Amino acid sequence: GTLDDIITRTILFLRKTLSIKTAIFLKDEDDNLSPRPHEGGDFALSGEEWSEALWCFKNQKPAGRSTRTFVAAQYYYIPLMHQSDPAGVLVIDSKGKTDFTVEQKNLLTTLVSQVSTAIERYYHHRTQHRIKLAEDSEKLYQILLNSISHELRTPITTITTSANGLLDRDLRENPEVRNIFTNDIIEASERLNRIVDNLLGSLRIESNRITLNRDWYDISELVSTVQNKLDKLLKDHLFTVEISRDIPMVKFDFNLMEQLLTNLLYNAL
Repeated sequence: GTLDDIITRTILFLRKTLSIKTAIFLKDEDDNLSPRPHEGGDFALSGEEWSEALWCFKNQKPAGRSTRTFVAAQYYYIPLMHQSDPAGVLVIDSKGKTDFTVEQKNLLTTLVSQVSTAIERYYHHRTQHRIKLAEDSEKLYQILLNSISHELRTPITTITTSANGLLDRDLRENPEVRNIFTNDIIEASERLNRIVDNLLGSLRIESNRITLNRDWYDISELVSTVQNKLDKLLKDHLFTVEISRDIPMVKFDFNLMEQLLTNLLYNAL
């Protein structure tokens, strides 16, 4: 299960089986022992008690009551090992007991081993998950980069080619050819502008800086605006619009919905 499951089950088991109070302290993101006990523990540590827990964590050895280190300590400190490094410290308050029986020590040793294994498995899965997320993120980044590069390069190439054509005296003196080059530049510029708008919109969404300007609009007005924007491309396709007459006014952000519908229709074209 989750790390919370592991810690909660451990504390409940020790409380029920050995009638002892416990607290578990785990390392933080900087690999230092967190001064706050994991949720579900029976107590916190301060002063000399915290120093004893740190010693146990850094030296990877049991300390406190029932050991030769900090013999007079109130608590018994056991390191929870993660591979060759400590993952945290299990702190036990045995309610005034001077020592554990052999059976209790064996049970405690077995439990600590199983808990450490469970924690190690949890950290391993978390690391693998983070690695996969990083790989997926890098893969997505490359896909987006390649896609954007291609999307930008196409209209830029068209504009450059058409502009160079207009600089050619023989070509620009032909009205028909001049109109073709001019229309190509206009269409490529519109496509470039659409790409930039999409990129800027995506950045605003990712950075949570987008603000919805919602108002009441007629769906027919939205569709008509998009249709006019893509009118030149639509001439080469069979395109029909079917809008039910009983559709009421709808509250939405007109600019964003226009951009969304334009993208969908443009991709289809």
